[in-house]
Amino acid sequence: GSEERLRKPPVLGRGHQGGILLSSDGAAIPFAEMQAADGSLKNIPGIQQRDAVTGLMLPLPTARMLQADTGAQRPPPRGSCVHNVSGKVVPIVGSVLVRRDTGDLVFAGELTADQLAGNPLPYVPNPKSSTGAFYPDPGAPYEHHIPDVERALPLVSHITCPYTGLECPVVAATLHPDTHKAVPVGGTHIDPLTRLPVAISIGNMMLDKHGEICPILGVTIDPLTAR
Repeated sequence: GSEERLRKPPVLGRGHQGGILLSSDGAAIPFAEMQAADGSLKNIPGIQQRDAVTGLMLPLPTARMLQADTGAQRPPPRGSCVHNVSGKVVPIVGSVLVRRDTGDLVFAGELTADQLAGNPLPYVPNPKSSTGAFYPDPGAPYEHHIPDVERALPLVSHITCPYTGLECPVVAATLHPDTHKAVPVGGTHIDPLTRLPVAISIGNMMLDKHGEICPILGVTIDPLTAR
C-alpha cells in the first residue's frame, strides 16, 4: 500500500498514561515546579524539554517516571509528552489533536464544545527517515498534481494520494518538520479482498502484519519510509 502499514493506536490508560515525573532523588516533581511564571511548562534539565517543531513538552530519556498502573519507576516511553494541565506523562498519539481551522496542536480535554464541533483530527508524529524523507514526500509521483488548497487552512476533508492519485479522506494530521505547518494525512492501502489500491478509511478492513483481516483504527507515519 501507499500509506504505511496501519496498526492499532495506543490505548489510553495502559502502560504509561498518567505517569508522574520524578526528580533525581526519586521524589515526584510538584506541578508548580514544572511551570514557568506565565503558567506554561518550562524546560527542566535532564527531565523535560519543549520540542521545537510541535511545541509539546517532551520528557527526556534521562528522566524517570512513576508508572501509573504498576507504581514502578521507569524511563518515559518513546512517543510520550508532558500534559500541560496535569503535568503527567501521556502518549502523544491518542492524547493530542490538530484543530482544522488553525492547525494548532491541542490536548483533547482542552477543547470547547464549539472547537470539538470543528471535528479536530488525531495528531500523528512525522519523523524524518534515515534518508531525510518525511511526509508528504515531495518526490511522490502525483505530488505535483496536488492543489494548494489541499495543504492550506482550514484543513480539508479529502486529499489526493501522492502515490496513486486516488481521492482519500483525511484521517489524521501532522506537522511539516521544516515549516512546522499542519499537513493533512491520508493515503491508500491494498484492499484485502480485491487486492487493488483503495483509500484508507477508518473502520474499513485491512491486512495486518500477520496477514489477518482486521479493521482500520488509526494511522501512523512509518519512520523508515515516511509513508
